[in-house]
Amino acid sequence: VPSVSVWQGAPVRDAPGGDGSYQTSLNVGETFTFLGETEEAESGGETREYSKVRLKGGSEGWVRSAFIANESTPAVLVREAALHERPTPMASTDKVFQPMDVIAILGEEDGWIEVRGKRQAANWLESGWIRPDAVSKKETDIAVAALRTKAMEQDTPSAQRKALKRVVNNPSFQE
Repeated sequence: VPSVSVWQGAPVRDAPGGDGSYQTSLNVGETFTFLGETEEAESGGETREYSKVRLKGGSEGWVRSAFIANESTPAVLVREAALHERPTPMASTDKVFQPMDVIAILGEEDGWIEVRGKRQAANWLESGWIRPDAVSKKETDIAVAALRTKAMEQDTPSAQRKALKRVVNNPSFQE
């Protein structure tokens, strides 16, 4: 099942739970395959659900189910988009996705798209409906936004600038 990481740095382990050995981490917006298998395991003193996944390149592992969106498509916001509880202008919330927020598109209905992702102004994932003209599904746009998110997680402004320069100067993004 095609899936998308909706959490920057979601750890992939060789077994479900915190006791599994760390293999790698997923970037927000990264696509992979959910293999249809889930297990509950202890992590951080809590029982959490984990999903078995196959990454591009063929390696397999386990990731927390909360950090992925199955049967979805990655996208990035190109302009502000108000989040709605339902696909209607009457169900508006006070939450807004900002440009460069990376999301997973879960479905479409009546000219709206259902999305899941972490807004820059939020601490956790949110779901709802936005207008489709606010997003880009281009792989390069998603990659730039994801790498920008990763760069901004650096500890110091100097480290952030250095990481952002690597994004800007990446030959993969030159046309």
